[in-house]
Amino acid sequence: MFKKILKAGFWGAILGAIAGLFLAPKSGKENREDLKRKVGEMKDKAMAATETVEHKAEETVHEIKSEWNQDKNKQK
Repeated sequence: MFKKILKAGFWGAILGAIAGLFLAPKSGKENREDLKRKVGEMKDKAMAATETVEHKAEETVHEIKSEWNQDKNKQK
C-alpha cells in the first residue's frame, strides 16, 4: 500500500513538472535550469523518504526480534 502511494506521488510530481515546463512562458535556458533544480529537489525528497523507510524497517525488525527472544525465553 505504501509503495503504491509513494509511486503515485513520484509519478504525479514528474508529470506535474513536465506539464509545467510545457505550459510555462519561459526560455529554454530558464526551463532547463528549473528542471535541473526540480530534479535535484525530487532526488533529495526521494532519498529522505528512502532513509525514513529504511529506519522504520530497521526499527520494526528490531522490535520483532526482541519480542521473539522474549517469547523464546518465556517458553524455557
